[in-house]
Amino acid sequence: MIEIAIIADLICPWSYIGKRNLDMALAERSEYPVTIQWLPYQLAPDVPPAGADRADYMESHLGSEQQLAAHQDSVREHGVAAGIEFRFERIRRVPNTLDAHRLLRWAGEHDLAHDMAQRLFEAYFEEGLDIGDRAVLARLAEDIGLSGEDVASLLATDTDVEPIRAGFQRSREIGVRGIPTLIFQGQWAVAGVQATEALVQVLDQLEAEAVTGYEPPAANDTE
Repeated sequence: MIEIAIIADLICPWSYIGKRNLDMALAERSEYPVTIQWLPYQLAPDVPPAGADRADYMESHLGSEQQLAAHQDSVREHGVAAGIEFRFERIRRVPNTLDAHRLLRWAGEHDLAHDMAQRLFEAYFEEGLDIGDRAVLARLAEDIGLSGEDVASLLATDTDVEPIRAGFQRSREIGVRGIPTLIFQGQWAVAGVQATEALVQVLDQLEAEAVTGYEPPAANDTE
């Protein structure tokens, strides 16, 4: 069994691209038994619970409009190769992702975390939905077969808030700086977006060999 943990945030475009590249690699090696676990990371911990205006937030963090445009153009270019159409013009808010990570955790209890992550990424980056809005999260949960009513009830409480915050802290403590970070077999971490071909090679080697002494390909500098 190949075990893969994904450390990512749901408002990180590189995390979305990294997920899609992994999906394509797994599709090429669909005969390999794989388990996937999603672990929380918060790209923008300074965003208040109600979220922030995206234009203001991005300008304050990336600087000029030219820098923002260059960043978004780079993301779009990589997104095309991954089958993603980023629609940044639709996004009005930068959400705090604590509740989205809570939803992802609950989806994992039903073996639906990977599906839930995909739906959250689509909703934010392609549809421009506010994934910090609890009503939106309940509807997205229904899209993958979860009970929206149950999710709404849980979101109204503090259920699993502390475990998610502890997960954010663990990611920082183990030195995660670039996301997505993929951890194979609980031991080898690869940070940044990896090409599908490189991920296929990793899967082949993990399936074919004992993992002792295995070193994954070097990460690129994409964050």
